[in-house]
Amino acid sequence: MDFLKGLDLSSPQGTWLEWIAYKDRFMDYLSKTGLNDDEMQVDRLIKCLKVDVTWIEPYLNSLKQTPQDGSESVFTRTIRALDKYFCPPNNHQHHSVLLAKRSQLKGETNHQYIVSVNGLALQCDEWDDATRSEMVCARLLAGMRDQALSIELQRMTPCTDEIVIEAMRENDCILKDVREKQNRQHSDGGSRTSDIQLTPIQRVSLKRFGSI
Repeated sequence: MDFLKGLDLSSPQGTWLEWIAYKDRFMDYLSKTGLNDDEMQVDRLIKCLKVDVTWIEPYLNSLKQTPQDGSESVFTRTIRALDKYFCPPNNHQHHSVLLAKRSQLKGETNHQYIVSVNGLALQCDEWDDATRSEMVCARLLAGMRDQALSIELQRMTPCTDEIVIEAMRENDCILKDVREKQNRQHSDGGSRTSDIQLTPIQRVSLKRFGSI
């Protein structure tokens, strides 16, 4: 069982990701050893975890119970109980505050910013999909560093999170392409690429955020 070493969840501070990694390894261990006795699986799981059962007893009541209809083993119910225990509690208010404060950082790409905002919004589990989309849209518009683009998007009707995300990513691609062309021509001793093909907003973006 050397492959199980290094994962010690013997305190309530054990994280969700550590538990998931451990569970995957333990299931692989069971399949390799062929251990299929229900009680022995539970016993081996607890011993390998080095867990003091007293501090997770409320979540391991299945250890003391027999399945009513025989459809689910005690081991399966124990795994489910541990999933519940280690799963971090969702704090809607906390994540909604983090979302409200999230602005694009210097040097952070539009893509990175979009992923971060979407990730925070997904953790606000009291919102329905429509509300979540509205909050993502508002945060991207308010927090993006390119405020010229933000103002242009705000004037659009309708302005949805999908439109904002598409515009931000398109702007990144266009400006990156222009910068690469300029760098190539500069290295070849030629003149700089004309930015006439860019919109006024993109020309401003290129001057202010030439390094995407």
